[in-house]
Parts: sequence; structure tokens; C-alpha cells
Amino acid sequence: MKQLPDTTSTIINELFDYIENIIRNSSTDLFNGNKVSFYFSVLENLLCASDGINDELTNEYMKKLQTLINNLLKRADDIRKHLFSKIEKSLFFFNDYIDIPIVSSEQYNLIEEIKRESQDATLEILKTGKATKLNHFENIKNEFNSIMENENEELRKSVIISMFALAIYGSYYTFSNDCTINNLVLGYRFLYNILKNEHRGIRNLVTEILVSITKNHYKIKNEFMHEAIVTIKNLIKIIKKEDNSLYYRKVDILNLMCNLSCIINDKTLQHETIKILLDHWRDLNDEIRIVSINLIKFMGEYGVTEIINGLSTENVPNNKNSLNIMVEIASLMGNPEYTEKAELNELLNWYFEKVKQMKTQK
Repeated sequence: MKQLPDTTSTIINELFDYIENIIRNSSTDLFNGNKVSFYFSVLENLLCASDGINDELTNEYMKKLQTLINNLLKRADDIRKHLFSKIEKSLFFFNDYIDIPIVSSEQYNLIEEIKRESQDATLEILKTGKATKLNHFENIKNEFNSIMENENEELRKSVIISMFALAIYGSYYTFSNDCTINNLVLGYRFLYNILKNEHRGIRNLVTEILVSITKNHYKIKNEFMHEAIVTIKNLIKIIKKEDNSLYYRKVDILNLMCNLSCIINDKTLQHETIKILLDHWRDLNDEIRIVSINLIKFMGEYGVTEIINGLSTENVPNNKNSLNIMVEIASLMGNPEYTEKAELNELLNWYFEKVKQMKTQK
């Protein structure tokens, strides 16, 4: 790298050009995921090898990668909105055999239209024995399905390429020893903002990257510790304020909040995190309930003492702020309608096994 900086720079720029050309021009039929993976793999190796040699140039490459990610995510979001709009406005969004709540006059008119189309096609068959209207109806439906399939593939292509780009972006900031604290924090915040994305795979990947960056840098760079703490506090605020509107985003927020509070090892933040997790044991969504139970177990495995203390039946805490997890478990176990008893049993089994190990070590 040091001997051939110009050559390296040329190759990196060409790789960006190849990738952007695939995004712009490659049809869904010709899209080759393996080729894209290869380009990104070479790009990742070159960026990591360039780390510390020319910080200004490397930073420019990361900004270029950031722009690429932003454009891909926006493109995917635009296609997603367009697809949903098409589905919603089509006659095939509604099923007249299902009791659908009407929330607008437009929806009512659409439902009535599909009923009329279906009735007309049926009457034609009964009266004349012909299926002209039915065939026309089916042709429109097939044409619509074909358009939807093509746009769906475009969406898939954008998401795949954006995930490759995010993986490289995260890898650089995770393993870089020479990027400035300012660039590290800006990169971290860029990734954090992507947690708002609609795609669950994107959010999950970003959560893993943020955890990896935090693990690698929170002790080495003191300024970064502050950024991680602020991030946890922001996550706590968001889930307290917007809980009802977060839906599946709660999975990623709870996951990130839990992991970061374990890494930073701040007792106050851990206490707040545990309280929030316990609250979500009663969430309306079964996936959120399962995730929050498993994260309590994860925190215990990580060595968070408040989990062990909260599960203990021997010492009843005098502190009014202490959390009695065992009481919460007993309450839910006694509820015949609670469906996550298997997960609670796993937590209890882990705890009792942990207690045995602790007694043996004494």
C-alpha cells in the first residue's frame, strides 16, 4: 500500500464504479450476487490495508461508501412504498370473504369495485356460458403479478447490495486502530440512525455492527465511552416514549440496549435496561416477549449481578428499587393464558445451574 498508493486508489475507485454500475444497469435477471460479494470483499481488504496510511483519503472512501449506503436504502424504501401503494390501490388487495375493517371511503369503494368485477364475471358465465370478463379479470391479475415480481426483485437487489456495503462499513470501524475519534463517532452515529430502517435484516445487521464497534473501542478510546453511554440513554428514552409505535423495531432496540449496557457495565443503565426488559415480558407481541426473556438470561450469562440477585429466593432485597425477577416469573407462571412459559423455564434452569456452579466453586 505504501509503495503503490496511486495504484491502490485507482483500484478502489474502479471497484466503486463497478458496484454503482451494477446498481444502475444490471437487470434483476442478470444480477449476480457472487460478483457483488467479490467486489465488496476486495474493497474491504483494500480499505483495511489502507488504514493509517492516508487517513484523509481513507475517510473520503468511507464517505463514498456512506453515500452508497444512503442511496441504496432510499432506493429500497422508495420501491417498498411504491409496491405497497400499488397493492393497496389494486383490486387484489382485498378479499370479499374476509371481514375487513373499513377505515376510509377509498377503501370502501375499492372493496365494492372488486365485488362488482367478481359478480359481473360470474353472471356472464351463468347467462352466456362465456368467460370473457373472467379471462380479462385474470389477465389483469397476471399482469399485475408480473409487475410486482419484477419490482420485488429490484427491492431484493437493493437490500442485498446495501447489506454488503454496511458489512464493510462496519468492519472498517470495528477493526480500525487509526481512524480519529471524530470519524469513529460519526460512523457510529450514521449506523445508529439506520435502526429506523423498515427492513428487519438491515436493522439486525446494524445492531450487530454497533455491538462489535463498542466492544472493540470503548476501553481504548475514552471519548467513545461517552458516546456509547449516550446511545444507551437514547434507546431507553425512545422505548419509553414510543413503545406503542415501534412494533418489531423493539427487538433491535432491546437487543442493542441490552448488549451495550453489558459491555459498558454501568449499574444504573443496567438497572434501567432490566426494568424495561421485565416490562416487555407482558408485551402484546409474542416475539417481543420471547426476546425480552432471553435477553434477561443473556445479561445473567454476561455476569450482570442484578440478574442473579433478582432471581434469588434466599435474600429478599431491602432496597425498594431492587428488582425481584423471581416474583415476576411466579406471577406469569400462574397465568394460564401466558404462552412463554417454556422460555421462563429455560431462564430458571439456567439460574439453578448457575447457583450449583457458584456453590461448587466455594
